Amino acid sequence: MKAPTLRKYAKDPRANEFVERVVRENLNQANSLIANASPRLAEELVTIALDPAVKAYARISAISEAFKILSQNVLEAEQRKQLQAIRSQLQAIEDGVDHSQVIDV
Repeated sequence: MKAPTLRKYAKDPRANEFVERVVRENLNQANSLIANASPRLAEELVTIALDPAVKAYARISAISEAFKILSQNVLEAEQRKQLQAIRSQLQAIEDGVDHSQVIDV
């Protein structure tokens, strides 16, 4: 396609929706690929971190990355618990339950 044709289609909302859909599909595919490979990636990361034959800077980087992943997973789990508690409180308010643990200020 030539530039004028591309400019014409760029103004069409359907073209923007199509591009956004393709980008979302590509990201979903990439995320699925990484998620499916994550157990093997974690094993490789641990192998590198614990292998004395690997250079120290690479081991330190692998160890650091492993701890980052662990802390991120713990944080996300805590955030999920907090969101669930908030959802429960909101549901209690919507249901009109008087003994909910919500303080109205």
